[in-house]
Amino acid sequence: MLNTLGPFLRRRVFWIADAFRRPSVRSQLDDIEAQLSAGPKASAVQSKRLESLLTHATATTPFYRAYHGSTELARFPVIQKRHISDHRGAFESTVYAGQPLPVMSTSGSTGMPMQFRLSPLKRCRQRAEIIYFSELAGFKLGMRHANVRIIRNKKPLRYWMENQVLFDPSVMNEPWLARARKELKHPAMVYLTGYARPISVLADYCSRKGDKPGMFSLRAVVPTAEALTPDERRDIESVFGCPVFNRYASQEFGVLAQECRSGRLHLNTASYVFELLALGSDIPAPPGQVGRVVVTDLFSHAMPLIRYVIGDLAILEADPCPCGNPTPTLRELQGRLVEMILDTNGQIVSPYVLVNNLREVTGITQFRFIQRTAAQYELMLVVTPGFEEEERVVHLLRQYLGQEANISINRVNEIPPLRSGKRPYVINEYLKDSLREVGRVTPCAPAP
Repeated sequence: MLNTLGPFLRRRVFWIADAFRRPSVRSQLDDIEAQLSAGPKASAVQSKRLESLLTHATATTPFYRAYHGSTELARFPVIQKRHISDHRGAFESTVYAGQPLPVMSTSGSTGMPMQFRLSPLKRCRQRAEIIYFSELAGFKLGMRHANVRIIRNKKPLRYWMENQVLFDPSVMNEPWLARARKELKHPAMVYLTGYARPISVLADYCSRKGDKPGMFSLRAVVPTAEALTPDERRDIESVFGCPVFNRYASQEFGVLAQECRSGRLHLNTASYVFELLALGSDIPAPPGQVGRVVVTDLFSHAMPLIRYVIGDLAILEADPCPCGNPTPTLRELQGRLVEMILDTNGQIVSPYVLVNNLREVTGITQFRFIQRTAAQYELMLVVTPGFEEEERVVHLLRQYLGQEANISINRVNEIPPLRSGKRPYVINEYLKDSLREVGRVTPCAPAP
């Protein structure tokens, strides 16, 4: 009875308090539901909101003033994070000058963290997106859930009100794993979300402890921030006995897309305009080919984000989804550009090729592959005693990277997390310093 009553009361308190908010989360949630179920009719609303955003940006931000009078998205420049970092004040709307607005920071996984100012409407929109897409995965407000991520400055009372348990993955040692496993076995724990890689490690730990699906009450696992390999996904579903729904989200935007039961990522066109641009230019990527994900946030009025390169690669699906949801879908989200590897000829090598091959080598328990320069690579390995497979590993990797690849192997006791708490298998330091060479964009100076 308590397991049912607790979530119900929490949900009631949230919506009663929300009724006094202006703007309210409920109004945004209703709008998202209406737009994502409207099919072709939703495009008219999206076009109107896009025109309103572009008019607002050109009238109130120094950077976009040079584009005043233009309401065609393609006429606006493609923007990367470094452009905003170099001219942050020029991207902020004068309408909100001096207002104490909420600030969202990026994780800093692929460079220095950057802060974005959010209008009250945008903040409500983000909350509504989380509620909407969580409900699609079977979760309702007030239900007990676990979140695997680093969250700072959140008060304990907020955790209690949200019925949330936080698993901070900064140090994933035996006590951390044991505590997380115990919490997940709570009979009221129905939902697990957060960084994909720590969730995978936690699932592996539970499996090694002999846990079976009947020992958990989880209804869904929703990984974010990192891409799961097919093996990791299968292992998570096997041990917890529930479906995995990948969520595509970012700190600067919100929930961009979420996977349905047919396995496709449905784009959140109620809040964003999506483009997939070619790797080497700002023209649309041909159908069926990999493109850079470029996002325009229809609700980013305090700091307009127009044609923003989020740093991910994806393929747009042309055919309707079998699930019946009319929104466009991504056939494949290939991960972040800075988590792609280039061979010695400058061609992209899928990180999954490296991951799947290294998983086949007996004795490797953890690894991280780093590209340092155009032809210099480092492989960090945590291995079992007696491991003597370095030469085999180098030979294996050179089949994909090229025989001229300079590969150094570094044995370590633990693979450290990034500053954000994420634990990617692949990092491309070379691309971080030379993004202008892959996915080149032409910087546009702010208007005087």
